[in-house]
Formats: sequence, C-alpha cells, structure tokens
Amino acid sequence: MRPRIVFAYRYASPGGPVTQLLARLELFASHFDVRMLFEWDLGGVSLFPPDVVTVAPSFQSQVDAIAELKPEVFVVIDSGWREQWIRAGSPGKLVMEVHTTTANLTFLDELRAAQRIDLFICASKYLASLLAERGLGDIAPIAVVPNTLRSGWVEKADPWDAPAPILLWIGRLEPHKGVRRFIALCDALDEQNVLPMLIGGTNDTDEEVMDTVERLYGSPRKQRPIWLTKVPHDRMRRIYASAAASGGMLVMTSDNENFPNTVVEAAMMGCPVVAPSVGGIPELLPRQALFSHGDDDAARVLISRALTDDAFRASIADGAREIIEPLVRPEDALPAYLAALERAL
Repeated sequence: MRPRIVFAYRYASPGGPVTQLLARLELFASHFDVRMLFEWDLGGVSLFPPDVVTVAPSFQSQVDAIAELKPEVFVVIDSGWREQWIRAGSPGKLVMEVHTTTANLTFLDELRAAQRIDLFICASKYLASLLAERGLGDIAPIAVVPNTLRSGWVEKADPWDAPAPILLWIGRLEPHKGVRRFIALCDALDEQNVLPMLIGGTNDTDEEVMDTVERLYGSPRKQRPIWLTKVPHDRMRRIYASAAASGGMLVMTSDNENFPNTVVEAAMMGCPVVAPSVGGIPELLPRQALFSHGDDDAARVLISRALTDDAFRASIADGAREIIEPLVRPEDALPAYLAALERAL
C-alpha cells in the first residue's frame, strides 16, 4: 500500500503552488497516495480529480479532515494548518514547505518554539538560507527541492501572429509584484512598438483592478494592450511561444521572488526573460538577463536591447534554459522529494 501524503494550502487558485501540486499529483502517484486539502476554493479545485481534494473552510472541519485522511506525511505549504494537525492527533510526519517570500515570512518566527516539525522544504537556495538565518535549522532540517513541471508540458505550441513584440507580465496585481512598474516600462518603450500583455487580476481587489485599468488603457499606445485575467495552465504554453516568436519576452518586476514558476515555464518554452536580481531569481537566469531591483532605467535599457539585438536575445533565452532544465526535469521530481523526506523519516 502506498503511503499517503497530504498537501495542505490555504486556497486553491490557478497558478502558483496549485500548479506545482498538479505536477506532483501526476509525478508522485507511483509512490504516494496523494491528497490535497484546501481552506477555500478560488477556482483551482476543479483542476484536480474530485476524489483527491478536500475543501475544509472552518477550523473544526480542517481538524476532522486531517483525522479522516490519516496522512503518513502532512505537508503544510506556507502558513496555517499546524494547530489543526495537532488537534487531529499529529498524524504522520509534519513538513513545512515554504514558498512565500520575505515580506510574508513573519509567520515563520512563530515556529521558533514549535514542536514536532520534522522538515522544512524550500524551492530555492535563497529561501533556505533565509530560513537558516532565522534559526529555523535548529527546529528541523532544511532541504532544497526545486519546483518541477508536468510531463510533456514543454511540448511545442503554435504561436499566433502577433502584430508587435509582446512584453508579457504575469501575476497578481498586488504592489509587491510590480504591475505599476511594468506598465510604466511599457509606456517608456512604446516608441519601440511593443505590445503589453498582462495576465492576472482574477482574485485581486476592485481597487487594484481599476488602478491597473486606468494605467494600462488610460493613455494612447501604438498597440492596444491585451489583458487576460485568467488563462488555463496548458494554454500558457502558446502564450509563452507567441511572446518568443513575436520578438518579445517575459518581464518580471517583483520586489521579491522565491522560485517563480513563470520564469521556469517561459524559459523552457524558449521565451526570453528579463528580471530584477532579487530573491531566488538569480539562481534561474544568466547574469546578463538581470537588472538591479528598482532601477527602472536599467530595466528599460535591458528590455530595449533584448528587443533589438538578436544575438543578445538568443543568449539570455538559451542561458536561462541551460540553467533551469536540469533543475525541473519531471523524472527527477519524486527522487528529489524522497531524498528530502529521508532526512525526516
């Protein structure tokens, strides 16, 4: 009988950790009975087979769900769930998997005096070092397990014929993701006939959405921007391929990142990426694809060069894939996770 592993996360929203959980459901099934536990559904539950998902909105329903699932390994992604696990009788090993970034790490300080945490898992060396600096290595071992992709996800996709180079931005409209900075860069580069394409906004506030509308569409542009609030994950392949074929790229403007799936996916689909040198991003991209965080002039110059210099553009695309591909091979995902768990079992 396969041991049961339960992944618990606050919300099921397309993208982010849910994308990673979908990959694990496929790739871990040969060894584990994989189950998912969410506090609430923001459109992601339907992506999973119904027999593997439990939605438990209240504290007591979460306790009951954990007790009923009887996990051998209980994996908490970011915050929450630990008290419920204790109330359920502390079944199995407790793994804290940290995906969030510095601004949201305050919950980890509460774990300094915690008991019965068996392992911390991070996707990047950056975040593992940050946890160690906070003294969490004294509580439990810290392992680095890079994110992965589903089998076959990077198969070729037919691009559409875009009228101009696509500058692609993906994420929530929260301030720390830098959507305002991205739009300002598109403004500054409009003379180069760029096509801004923004994906995100489904679960953001009305204020954030309206502010983005005003900034993105409030002034004349050579190309009318494209804004998609929600895209099925498999269809993202064509978007990355189209950005690449158009002569464009993925632009990151975050204040911090751990192991951004968008960078991984874009690079594996041959789409160049330019990004700030923050968090775990430098572990994924060649140095020439990075700009200093907050230096909008440097970002503009870098994007402009990638738009006009074919050799440079190819170098950052090829360099990123050479770095990322060995980290995210689907066939390595389960062995890497099992190796980490061996430190706790």
